[in-house]
Amino acid sequence: MIMMGNQRLSLNTLMKADEVIDHGPEVIVAEPKTRIKPKRPKTYMCVLHNDDYTDGEALVDLISRYFRHDEQTATQIVMQAHQSGASPCGGPYAQDIADTKADLAMKAAEMHPSIGGGPAPLLISVEQVT
Repeated sequence: MIMMGNQRLSLNTLMKADEVIDHGPEVIVAEPKTRIKPKRPKTYMCVLHNDDYTDGEALVDLISRYFRHDEQTATQIVMQAHQSGASPCGGPYAQDIADTKADLAMKAAEMHPSIGGGPAPLLISVEQVT
């Protein structure tokens, strides 16, 4: 409650949009209420790129483990990347999650036993969707 002279005014009375309240020498103009809509966060996809060196079974294993696809879906992703050069393998995610998943999968490829424990040419990029 706010006292204006000898009258009590509630906050609701004061906050009505575009209303002018005149109480003698004091005038209060209430600002119109505005709603701010939050923007949707940008989303990102992880994209598997084809290479001629990384073993297909290792790729299926990595995609299943890091992007939570079943074996059949992971196999389809690997085949699509092999045939067309690239294939979405995970997402949509927030950018930090997409970056982390791609980095973890590429680092795991270097340690995968069927790749030989050396640097893998595997590339998983992160691309903005929205």
